[in-house]
Amino acid sequence: MLQDPQNVPHGGNDVPLPRVGSTNPGKVGTFRSADDTFELKVTQNQTAGRYRREVRLNHKTISTDPLDDSRLNVSSSIIFTVDEPKIGYTNEELANLSAALVAWINVPENLGKLLGGEI
Repeated sequence: MLQDPQNVPHGGNDVPLPRVGSTNPGKVGTFRSADDTFELKVTQNQTAGRYRREVRLNHKTISTDPLDDSRLNVSSSIIFTVDEPKIGYTNEELANLSAALVAWINVPENLGKLLGGEI
């Protein structure tokens, strides 16, 4: 079981995310900030031949519409998924693949191009 609370760095500060329960314990863990702007959701699903593990960081904010100055509630999500066969990969191999992807996305040019819509 993941530590409670979880913390995520954002804007130079750690945001504490206490566990808020789950609609499906054992498959979903949900952590949320006190002001409800951040949510970390960790899930695990399995099919006959695969595991799918996902961590998802959701964020809510209020934005101003540039056309009419109205205030809009908006949200965004960043998702990291590991989709693996039940047989064939060790946790070490998957950890190495995960680290490779994290290293790639940590290259500022790569992240900038991804966020800019380049493929």
